[in-house]
Amino acid sequence: MIAKHSLKVLALSLLLLLPAVPSAAGGVERRVRDLVEAGEIVSFDMVKARVASQVRGTYVGVEFDEPTLTYRLRFLVDGEVVNVEVDARTGQRKRQTRSY
Repeated sequence: MIAKHSLKVLALSLLLLLPAVPSAAGGVERRVRDLVEAGEIVSFDMVKARVASQVRGTYVGVEFDEPTLTYRLRFLVDGEVVNVEVDARTGQRKRQTRSY
């Protein structure tokens, strides 16, 4: 029980650090913006608004996987990380998983 709680605390701590870690996000953001403007994918803001209204929890971050054109949104729900994958072309949810 203590080990499971410790893992949850560690996962939350790592997620909270993600925004502070420098990355090549500028390039990804630019590529996403270009794809949205070209009409190839839906905007992240639209996807986030829809998913956040359906997932009970705190939004903690997103990744964009260009090869599969997938947004991966992360939420913290009851101490667990919930990952929601959304098809960026259609805005439809592909799957939802929990990280323990």
